[in-house]
Amino acid sequence: MKNLKKIAAVALTAAMVLSMTGCAGGKLSSSKLKTNIKDYGAEECKEADDLVDLIEDRDLEDGAYFTGDSDGIKDILKSDNNWGLDDFYDKSIKNGTVFALLNEDDAMAAFVFSFTFSSKKDAEAYYEDVVGDIDDDEDFDVDDGEEGGVVYTIAELEDYYYNACAGVYQSGNTVMIIFGVTGDDLDDVYDVVDEIVDGYDIVLPSEV
Repeated sequence: MKNLKKIAAVALTAAMVLSMTGCAGGKLSSSKLKTNIKDYGAEECKEADDLVDLIEDRDLEDGAYFTGDSDGIKDILKSDNNWGLDDFYDKSIKNGTVFALLNEDDAMAAFVFSFTFSSKKDAEAYYEDVVGDIDDDEDFDVDDGEEGGVVYTIAELEDYYYNACAGVYQSGNTVMIIFGVTGDDLDDVYDVVDEIVDGYDIVLPSEV
């Protein structure tokens, strides 16, 4: 996988251009996530291409999301959007939900992904792949562990040019990812994330 710090830089660059984006899942069931996203007021995209267009147009101030099968998730993550989202794609993803938000004024982007896999083994392999990239970057302040049946890795990065955070969680055959970047205070990212993942018993990146 690509270096996560590089993805953060790409994401912030895109944002700065605007200111001159059930049970099978165990503890991380996606139904709660979709309810939170709807309550947040994000736009639902019935087709993957609709979210791709919003990301490419940088038209995401109120957030938008898509829920669908592996083909739809692939279309979003592998699209030519210059956000580096292709780094999170893996052919083992069975279905999922992608939430994206971009605050133009604050040059801030927040993403939340929930991916379901055919087996717990596939989910664990994907989790290890993503967190391996974080562990390899010495600039991230990282913590990991297990709480309430959820394995997690959380990270923060404070840089002269940008701040970034990440959270990767695995339970059963589901993996959830939180990723945010801002040219300002990370509290702006956490304000969004707190609402989107409200009700999940997980350790958030702000607790690193």
